[in-house]
Amino acid sequence: MMMKQRRLSTESIIIFVVSTTGVGELPDNMKRFWRLLMRKSIPQNALSSLQYAIAGLGDSNYTDTFNFAAKKLHRRLLNLSAQPFLEVACADDQDKLGADQVLEPWMDSVCTFLSKIFPLAPGQEPFPDNKQFPPKYLISTSGEPYTLEQIQSLKLEATEMKDEKEAFNSKRPYLAKMIDNKRLTAPDWSQDVRHIVFELPFDQNESLQYHPGDALAIVPSNSREITLEFLQFMNIDPSLIVWEMKKREDESSRQSIKNDDDTIMADITKIKSPISVIELFQNYIDFQSCPKQRRFFEQLQHFTTASHEKERLEFFASSEG
Repeated sequence: MMMKQRRLSTESIIIFVVSTTGVGELPDNMKRFWRLLMRKSIPQNALSSLQYAIAGLGDSNYTDTFNFAAKKLHRRLLNLSAQPFLEVACADDQDKLGADQVLEPWMDSVCTFLSKIFPLAPGQEPFPDNKQFPPKYLISTSGEPYTLEQIQSLKLEATEMKDEKEAFNSKRPYLAKMIDNKRLTAPDWSQDVRHIVFELPFDQNESLQYHPGDALAIVPSNSREITLEFLQFMNIDPSLIVWEMKKREDESSRQSIKNDDDTIMADITKIKSPISVIELFQNYIDFQSCPKQRRFFEQLQHFTTASHEKERLEFFASSEG
């Protein structure tokens, strides 16, 4: 969320969707914007012409800091004389329908408000809720299966073509292998404290350096057996090669959401290719999760021809489901 002070003062309507991370902390892509709002040089009536709405994404398990970032932003905007046109919506991941339980009626209210200020031109119709969206990404595959040896050879060639002397950073993290995992506490003790050892390179050419604030991330993966079972069920050949993953042209023109360190979030095009289909599904796609969003089931309706499946998906996409 990057915006200059001059532009912020000229905006008439802004809609914020804000998550809370850690223990009541601001999300990374909001920190720069928050520093802008907290500048002492901003007059108290700087945003008097601004109307806004805020939706917070939170988890009520964190009772003391539930949707803290959204509430904090709301208070600061009020201090700068901005006017909310809706109450702050505090979505809760623990609700039966997840965040959608609060977000869907909030979005309807936002659309109603905006439609009064920006009415559609004659002949235009609102975008249907059940319309299938075009794919965000275009993926090209080999069209024929590859052996494991061929896949490894392709990955090696792709690696050799890249500049391996580049230092590891947030865009190029080092993937370390866990070589030891011992429990330190007694087996009958309630707390499970472990000593974990990772294999790190000692080659000076690897340029692996540590800095304050660096983080260790645990990357989960699906088991190979379940991945193969899923691909077989979906009639997808696991030995196919994905040559390229890119955004559709009209998607590429949009500005990507970035953190303060300029890393792009949740961008499938950042996955190194070529990559086998089984590796893509095993290590990068969370196909075992249970989606709470009703939009997921609405979109699935476009991919079935069986009437009983469509009927069940319509039920899952409804508030009763």
